[in-house]
Amino acid sequence: ARKIRSLQNEDKNISVEKLQGYSDSFRIRVGDYRLVYKKFSDHLYVILIGHRKDVYENLQRLLS
Repeated sequence: ARKIRSLQNEDKNISVEKLQGYSDSFRIRVGDYRLVYKKFSDHLYVILIGHRKDVYENLQRLLS
């Protein structure tokens, strides 16, 4: 929850990486978990939160 609030405030201390192959989709690390979200001009949507070993496979199934 703290990381999501930090995203809303555009905290520069968070390591955000763009996901390759997905438009306007980004991820942040939270321990062994990944939070995947899409960014729009005035808001963002959290798409998926999951363990790092499963999250990308689940993301591919979700968005295909």
